[in-house]
Amino acid sequence: MEKTENKSIMVWQLYIWLFLSRVIILFTVNAQTLGGENLLVLAVSSGISMVVTFLLSLPAMYLHAHWPEKNICDVGETAFGTIGAKAVGLFYMAFFLIADGYYLGDLGLFLTKETEYGAAAWFIMALIAGAAFYCLRRGLQAMARTATLLAVLIVVSFVFMIPIWIPLADPSRSLPVFYEGTQPLWLGTAALTARSTRFVVLLFLLPDTKGRAWRGFIWWNIGVTATFVVYLLLLAFCLGEYGAAMTYPVYTLLQLFSYGPFARLDAVFTGGWVMVMILKIGLDQLIFFRCMRVCFPHIRQGWSFLGVMLVYGVAWLLYQNAAWHDQLGSSSFFLPLTIIALAGIPLTTLAVARWKERRHTHEG
Repeated sequence: MEKTENKSIMVWQLYIWLFLSRVIILFTVNAQTLGGENLLVLAVSSGISMVVTFLLSLPAMYLHAHWPEKNICDVGETAFGTIGAKAVGLFYMAFFLIADGYYLGDLGLFLTKETEYGAAAWFIMALIAGAAFYCLRRGLQAMARTATLLAVLIVVSFVFMIPIWIPLADPSRSLPVFYEGTQPLWLGTAALTARSTRFVVLLFLLPDTKGRAWRGFIWWNIGVTATFVVYLLLLAFCLGEYGAAMTYPVYTLLQLFSYGPFARLDAVFTGGWVMVMILKIGLDQLIFFRCMRVCFPHIRQGWSFLGVMLVYGVAWLLYQNAAWHDQLGSSSFFLPLTIIALAGIPLTTLAVARWKERRHTHEG
């Protein structure tokens, strides 16, 4: 079985990468698909969701604590043998293919609905796939350095925007919270948890990192939760009912309050989304190819383009069929898939591998 690169990045670089991936969720968050009431309720849902996702991610952290040099496929071989490891690899190949195809298709639909680039959306999606393949070939370290730079730019941009938005915020614009009961709160929590697919990379990339994984994991969760809550509150207070009706409220807010030196912030938003998508797909397809090598040990490096092509194919189908995109993005599909990928398989693998270790020790 292929071994991962030996401690090639710092653990904080991995968490910065995950932060960027969560930014995509902030770009696409809206009240209709994530709860149906208003953005203020969604801010509460985001806090609850991060707690749930933190708990679901604990098996990945325990796997790393017990087998710091092994990813989930390596531990799967210990637990289930070679055939079991291949089955685990195939599952995660399908997982990353579906997740990346969905989010790339989502970007294509955004370009068509909200921008003047709709006619070229298919071409922009192809360019993103091509750039992701280039990042994949450059390797993990190069992508980590690029992600760090992009994260700094995005954080600085957000910090500069907050003083512009705060004077425009008015809490009275938000509808009374929970006037439809608590159902929207739990719907929003389920939807945001379903979109926590990024945590799955912990199962594969923690062995590539050096540093204190647990400390970084805790601080990363706190930082992401605070970012989500603050910006959802700003969206709710600045846009009110109007924001709750928008498909892309962050983009709408940038359009409404772009003036003077901050003109065309909507274009900056679109560019940032594209850059994050390139890095996201590049990283995921690095993992995809590692899983391919678990399933097909003799496959050559040149076949690394296959995953990117499949992602573009899935994205194109979803872009052409918005109804399929909406069904695939529903909590009823992504929530159980995320739970299985993030907790179900790791917990089962952990339990069986530990049982085999104890039995072997006892027999010895």
